Amino acid sequence: MVNILDLFPGDKIRLDGDVIAEVTGNPRDGIWIEARYVKVPNDPSLEGAVEMIFAEDILELA
Repeated sequence: MVNILDLFPGDKIRLDGDVIAEVTGNPRDGIWIEARYVKVPNDPSLEGAVEMIFAEDILELA
């Protein structure tokens, strides 16, 4: 698990399903990170969308 307190805007993270997202904001609550989807193999229509991502869903830095 990645320590999301160490993430900054511009960092890229890998999620389940080989999804890649770029950090756009970090509220520093240790639970959520705001990120923009860069690569979504199973649903390319999500690419460019910005969402809050739960810390446990982050597998590693990309």
